[in-house]
Amino acid sequence: MVIAMPSPYKHPKTGVYWYRQRVPKDIAARAKGERVAVFVGGTVRHITTGDALKVSLGTKDTSEAKTRAKDVQGQFDLIWSSFRDAEAVLTLKQAVGLAGEVYQDFAALEDDPSSPKIWAHVRSVNADVATARPVPHPLTISNAVADPLEERFGGFVDSVLARHHLRVTTESRRKVLEQTARAMQEVAALLEKRGKGDYSKDTFIEKYPAYEPSVPPPLATGVTFGEIVEAERQHRSTGLGAKFKPLPPKTIRKYTSIVDAFAKFRGVAGDRADTVTAAELEEWKATLLTGGQCSPRTVADKIGTVKTVLSWGAARFKSSALKAALASVSEVELPGFTKKRSDVSALRMGEAVQVLQATRRETDPRTRWLPWLCAYTGARINEVANLETGDILEAEGYWFFKISPTGKRSVKNDNAIRWVPLHPALIAEGFLGFAEKAPKGRLFASGASQYVTKWFHDERGAAIKREGVAPNHGWRHLFEDLCIRYGVSDSAKKYITGRAKGGSDEDYGKTTARLPGLAREIGKIEPFLVT
Repeated sequence: MVIAMPSPYKHPKTGVYWYRQRVPKDIAARAKGERVAVFVGGTVRHITTGDALKVSLGTKDTSEAKTRAKDVQGQFDLIWSSFRDAEAVLTLKQAVGLAGEVYQDFAALEDDPSSPKIWAHVRSVNADVATARPVPHPLTISNAVADPLEERFGGFVDSVLARHHLRVTTESRRKVLEQTARAMQEVAALLEKRGKGDYSKDTFIEKYPAYEPSVPPPLATGVTFGEIVEAERQHRSTGLGAKFKPLPPKTIRKYTSIVDAFAKFRGVAGDRADTVTAAELEEWKATLLTGGQCSPRTVADKIGTVKTVLSWGAARFKSSALKAALASVSEVELPGFTKKRSDVSALRMGEAVQVLQATRRETDPRTRWLPWLCAYTGARINEVANLETGDILEAEGYWFFKISPTGKRSVKNDNAIRWVPLHPALIAEGFLGFAEKAPKGRLFASGASQYVTKWFHDERGAAIKREGVAPNHGWRHLFEDLCIRYGVSDSAKKYITGRAKGGSDEDYGKTTARLPGLAREIGKIEPFLVT
């Protein structure tokens, strides 16, 4: 099966990036010891398969290595497929197309083809080989024969087959060999003519069609992961009760990404959700855990997502196969993990002051204002990062910003839709002046969460080095502690931070009448001593 895409890694001595992927278990025995060709940066590299395929990316540049790794991964996928599939049977047109590529490889020499006598000699030798018969090979056992065509043109055939990661039948190889012999005669004639200074139209090239691989027969029809996610999206968009609120776009993207990764891991079975087995999900779980790329918590989330999507499928499609798949994967246990303690994730008072002081040196609005907004509201960074100029409002002498799923924005849940009062320290710091001068639309550029996280740890930024602290969500933990410290009411704290209480009164009292009270409650929190 195809495994999750690894990352390029740097050789410890040379600094050149390499790329490695384990050979899928289902083809390991068949592929071991086979020579394959991988093209990297315009250079062909011939490598032998063992437990894994490993190839140099030929660059020390990180960005270029990532680009080349994607191309190499695509070639690895084709190599895995070639070992899974039966040997290809080529049509005559395909054989001629492959021979045409050999022709074009040599035709590239036509600008400076060297002496015409060389190419005349090549044509003479090729003609002799074409009429020769296979003869017993003197250095091997008596029933072995030396094939003149294979000895002279076999290397060219190997190269062009490797270029397309093709494994073909003996009969198909013979077709390509014979067509390559003709192509070599024709390209030698072309280069002989060019060597004499004749650059009239190439009359041979037009005979060669482009090679087009055979289209594999489609799998039997069934329900795919993509169809399930789309069906669930449509079902929830109808608004059939509170349980079926629309799926946020962010959730759709996340779930789709996870099931796509699982589908890629499955290989031939792909995204056929109705054929999933517990063994496949167990193997994916083990691969993720041992690959070192995912924490146990992340793996638990991925496995749980696949189960959730299958449960949607069982509900939306009347398919006994989907129900059987769901019943099968229900046996797969999620990996255990220890949840990080809140006091480890939360910022400490001294760290909070250090971060807020560092913001005053910043000119990028994301690092200048987002830490302040998180510190004095307990909001999630993605909530405040999506604020627009029209979200800043005044009500009864107090200032607020509204968090709501407008336009392309989404919120975590219904409780996340709320009016958040601006703490007096935010106003004193000048946030309102910044918002008033900002162009209409978004206050902050995209990618805020990652940008602020990097700045949080950077020596030139906030320079917070403590291990475990959450650069963005840590403000939320600290804010809730400050609410307790300064006597902010529990109901105000839960509303301001957008948390669910779980009580029957959760949907009561959310009119603007409560806003002055919320502002007074948040004002109880004493400002950080930022100098």
